[in-house]
Amino acid sequence: MGGNLGLTEAQKRNLKLKVEFKCQICDGRYDPEVLDIPPIYPVKYGGSDRPHNLIVLCPTCHRKADRGLIPRERLKRAKKKKRKGIESQISDIVSRKDENKKQEPSQEGRGSQKRT
Repeated sequence: MGGNLGLTEAQKRNLKLKVEFKCQICDGRYDPEVLDIPPIYPVKYGGSDRPHNLIVLCPTCHRKADRGLIPRERLKRAKKKKRKGIESQISDIVSRKDENKKQEPSQEGRGSQKRT
């Protein structure tokens, strides 16, 4: 499993905050700098860096997952079981990343019509 897939530091911190700085496998609480956000299915094997494929892991569980000691299906189940709703929260964070890349010029005055 790879690293943090090009997420900004703010996005990484937000993802970790959403799971209360806990590993989604062992449920241990860690300093934010220690937690990793790897893909459940590696990009090199057809996985993506989209929210449904990201999980927050402690270093021990990340190493175990990399070595195949934690099957990918278990990672997937743990993510859904322990953190209901986190996928949509991760999706919001990643969407903001995509929007920031596109940043269109603001349209001032929109919706600010004077009422008489």
